[in-house]
This record gives sequence, structure tokens and C-alpha cells, in this order.
Amino acid sequence: MLIPSNKVLFFSCLLFLSLSLIGCGSGMPDEADETVELLVDELNDENSVILWQALPESYQSDVNSLVQNFASKMDEEIYEKLFLILEQAVHVLEDKKELILASSFVSNSFFINNKDIIDKRWDEIVDMAEILVNSQLSDLSELEDFDGEGFLLESGNSLLEQWFEISDTLDEKTVKSINTIDEIQLISASQDKARVKIIYDNSLEDDISLIRIEERWLPIDLVTHWKKKITEMTDSIDSMSEKQRADSKLRLMPVLVNIEMLMTNLEQANNQQEFDQAIQSLIMMSMTIALIKPNN
Repeated sequence: MLIPSNKVLFFSCLLFLSLSLIGCGSGMPDEADETVELLVDELNDENSVILWQALPESYQSDVNSLVQNFASKMDEEIYEKLFLILEQAVHVLEDKKELILASSFVSNSFFINNKDIIDKRWDEIVDMAEILVNSQLSDLSELEDFDGEGFLLESGNSLLEQWFEISDTLDEKTVKSINTIDEIQLISASQDKARVKIIYDNSLEDDISLIRIEERWLPIDLVTHWKKKITEMTDSIDSMSEKQRADSKLRLMPVLVNIEMLMTNLEQANNQQEFDQAIQSLIMMSMTIALIKPNN
């Protein structure tokens, strides 16, 4: 069974969090600007599956194969323990809001500058975390048959709804969000390339270069890096030997058991001192995971 490297875990999480923002439709337009308009309209209607439909079939296959490969080689015991810890984290978010916001360990510039937003939209943030923890992602056996469109049908619309609630609280002068797009303009177009300008209702703009791949219009930056990133993630999943996987599990499992105990301490904390002590121990234990590397 696979015990993935930190890089694999990072990109897998990134992939899952990216999938939560994409998703269906019955067909895509031939013109680049009309494609962008359709995506914006459908996403504003909380139809998250539209971007899955917008991906070429080969890209869809890449995503599905990557997740299925990850699931087939991931160690089940490790994965279950990770999601148990994530469930505990969601419970802490639900029950310990005031202790979290008052903790010295989260009183950095981000929380200080955004405390009002975080406070106002705390429930939506927690709901997003709970949706992911309770989704198909939590079950390796389901991930072995993973289908991106099915995942989005199950969880994508709910995630999108919560995100719109959060984005409505952000600074109107600086935010760029799907639900604040005012106009879409076609700047230039050829048979397989186009430039589209997106204008937001706060006068901010985005200039996007698109390329036509398999009858789908995609951002050039996505196309440029896609195959390389998919190959890197696949190689990372496949690179560990059986001995490396077994050795990694022996080192990682006791750490996860300790983290589970520390999360229980967070859940049971009755005051700020108890909570901060548990947070400090959790941070130190989490740093231990970063030092765990497979043996050669």
C-alpha cells in the first residue's frame, strides 16, 4: 500500500480542492467568449459540473485515472486515520470558534486583517470543510472508481453555494469572483486561439488567453502545465517501493495516533489555556510528519 510523500499529499489535496470548484452541461459553444459566458452563467446558477463538461475527454480521463491510481495504492489504515483526524478538526471548528479566534497561535496578520469576515462567515467555512470530509473523498473504495462528474454532482454545488456566501463578504473593491463578473469581451480570435477580457462590477479586469483543445476552449496556462503536472503526480504515486511504503507506515502511524489524541484534547478543552497548550503540542507533532521521508 502507498504511503504518499508530502508532495503527493499536497497535489492530491490541491486536485481535490480544485475539483470542488469545477464541474456539467449538455454541450459547449464553439466560440471562446460564449464558452466563458456559459461557464459564468452556470456557475452563478450553482451548477458546479459545467467545468467538468468544459474539460476535454483526455483531461477528464487524466483526472479520473490519477485519483483512481492514488486510491488503489494508498494505505487504507493511514487514509482512514487521516480522515478521522479531519473529522475531529471539523468538530473543533464547530464547537471552539471563540477559543480558535482568541488563540495566540492564530493571531497572525491574516486573521487580524480578516477577523470580521472570518467571524461573519465562520459557519460557511465550517460547512465547506464538513462537505469535503463527508464526501466521496473520505472512502478509498469509492475513490477507486472515482468519476469527477459524479463527485461534483454529489458535493460541488453545495461547496459552490458556501463559497458564494463567503465571497459576498469580501472587499468589493478588490475581489474578483464569478458572481461579480459584469461583462465578457472577445478581444481576438483565430481557429484555435483567442483572448477574452473579463470585466468585474468593481471595474477590475482579467485578460485571459485561451487555446482550443479537443473542441474545448481552455486557458493556455492550464494546457501548458497540465501534462507535466499529471506526469509528476503519477510518478510520485508510483515511485515508492513496497519496502518504502511499509517503512513509512511504521513511522507515520504512531504520529497520527498521537495527533488523534491531541485533537481529542482540543475537543475537550474548556478554556483558552488548555486549548493553546493542545494547539502548541499539535503544531510540534505536525512538524514531525514533515520530517518523515521514505527510506531509499
